[in-house]
Amino acid sequence: MPSTEKELSLLVVDDHKMFCQAIQNSLKQNLNIKEVEIAFDGEEAVAMMREYQFDVIFMDYKMKHMNGDEAARRILELYPHIKIIAISMFEDKETVEAMFSAGCLGYVLKTSSIETLNEAIDKICAGEKYIDPVIFNTTSLLK
Repeated sequence: MPSTEKELSLLVVDDHKMFCQAIQNSLKQNLNIKEVEIAFDGEEAVAMMREYQFDVIFMDYKMKHMNGDEAARRILELYPHIKIIAISMFEDKETVEAMFSAGCLGYVLKTSSIETLNEAIDKICAGEKYIDPVIFNTTSLLK
């Protein structure tokens, strides 16, 4: 997305405050992103959807109160147009499959670069699925 017009609204959902703030600050540098909000668990993310219309959500898998796969399901039941990218430290096949089964369109590792996050945004906004290259090389998912 080479445009300089800011158009995307994002939500980062993770129960680690410093991680969320770092991602928020980094994603604000993307010229196509107009806002980045934060929720600290799945329940808060579902509640925030009633007030805001996010285009893309980065959703952690393992959180207090409600895991990412359940939050993704609930959000997509009400707002099927939302694009959700899982962001997790887990790279096992079961977790990756759980998030894709919940409706996520992408999966990136927390060890990935900001460039990888931006690439994931670009791909899912273009109608493609995205999986972190590290995972893609270790699983047959999406091959």
